[in-house]
Amino acid sequence: MRKDLVVQAVKFSFVTLTKRPLFFLKVSLISIFVGVFAFFVGVLLISPFFIPLYNLSLYISKSLSAYSMGMAAGQDMLAPALPKASLMLSLYYLKNNPWSFISLIVGFLALMSLIKMIYDFTNLGFTRIAIDFYDEGKSSIKMFFSRVPVFFKYLFASMIYNFILWVGLLSTFLLSIMIASRTFAHPDYKAMAIFVYFIFLSIPIFYFLIKFWLYSYFIADKNMGAIQSLRSSYQVSSFLEVFLLGTLFFVFYLLLSLFFSLFPVGVSKILGFVSNFILWFLGIFAGAFLYRRLT
Repeated sequence: MRKDLVVQAVKFSFVTLTKRPLFFLKVSLISIFVGVFAFFVGVLLISPFFIPLYNLSLYISKSLSAYSMGMAAGQDMLAPALPKASLMLSLYYLKNNPWSFISLIVGFLALMSLIKMIYDFTNLGFTRIAIDFYDEGKSSIKMFFSRVPVFFKYLFASMIYNFILWVGLLSTFLLSIMIASRTFAHPDYKAMAIFVYFIFLSIPIFYFLIKFWLYSYFIADKNMGAIQSLRSSYQVSSFLEVFLLGTLFFVFYLLLSLFFSLFPVGVSKILGFVSNFILWFLGIFAGAFLYRRLT
């Protein structure tokens, strides 16, 4: 029964995508345009934080002029020292210019947040469209933008979800190192023990991540808040169905990656990007199928 539900979810996603290819192509192009435009505007707004990066490059360039002259004179033996010298000069510059360091950190965090927000906005729009296709067999492009009022609810829920993921994995990794260090003295045994401990200790984390996975559908469908959507997802999600679905798409990804590796590098990268985008689509629609069946 559970296995059949996963198969039906995958079938629904494939059938839906193949029935309306032009619609999904339009939505994809619009989402890419919106994402690129938002990224361009965002980068312009946060670009002042990266001014110290330009100053740092000038400082390194001037400081390494002697190395460059030596290489021009045929002293190729200095070439391997350039990366290390550049790193040391960067650390020295940032140490003596703390505000530049802070500015770069803020700029980097702002850039990562911008990318995260663009991804979340796109994912939320596709989620709403996927639910519409399950309910009515159709949707419209305007539905891609219909979830703007609940975007920050989704963003907050996504931050909590990712916090559980990364903090959980980091804590598990550190705990694995601690246990392995007290258990084994030989480096080879210790490395193997860290890997084994990490796998076993990560099981509870992935259990909760799978149980919380449907939170985006509750927000897109019922306008729930962040905490309520996570709680509702935990209550209705079936661990086995979501796990099987995720495993199935992961296998698809591995098989496609293996197949595309047979092509030239440039072609394989383009095919890989397109296939990942399609798998993302299919995963969202399969999730919508599970969401409706489980709720």
